[in-house]
Amino acid sequence: MTDRAPAAVQLSDLLGRRLPGGERVADLLVEAPGTTWPVRAVVVDGTTYEAHWQRDRLALGAPLPPTGLLSLRRDVLDRQVVDTDDRRVVRVGDVALRPVDGGLEAVALEVGLRPVLQRLGLRPLARRHREDLLRLDDVTVMASCVVAHASHAHVATIETHHLARLIRRLPHRMKHDVLSQLPPEHSRAVREHIARRPHRPHLSRFRVPRA
Repeated sequence: MTDRAPAAVQLSDLLGRRLPGGERVADLLVEAPGTTWPVRAVVVDGTTYEAHWQRDRLALGAPLPPTGLLSLRRDVLDRQVVDTDDRRVVRVGDVALRPVDGGLEAVALEVGLRPVLQRLGLRPLARRHREDLLRLDDVTVMASCVVAHASHAHVATIETHHLARLIRRLPHRMKHDVLSQLPPEHSRAVREHIARRPHRPHLSRFRVPRA
């Protein structure tokens, strides 16, 4: 988690917004990974263009191929986050962006109830909830989910049975993605613990206790 100040722009505020030419923003594509993700392209009407930020609004540059870029709408927004640090499963409610050098860059993923309320237009109610931001250098976008984690050294200090209880409740594909992000020895220990103690569905509604 991070206490970074709120960014000036939210992804949800840009998606669907009309550009000066009347086109609607369908997606933003970023260069990841890193401590920040520079926004390289904007998708409108099925075509990808260079993204610029001018006078507090998006502007289109030349068309370009989306190769090697990460889609914020398809690959990040509303994806499940498996947080191995806080041992919880949440969802990406929004992506925080900030203007920089004539462009935009993503600086954090926002989770929790606050971004959900904001997207529903309930901003006064949303302000009653604190921001819950994940640093981009602490997350890995996988095929099935987003894995949030501290350094491998810190993850290795989390007791095996706590992580096993979290991972045991996940769908099979997400289990594999989360385990692949753990240090090899820790991943092996968690797999062995899960094999010894199969998942009991009637306990899945309980939150994993903090260590």
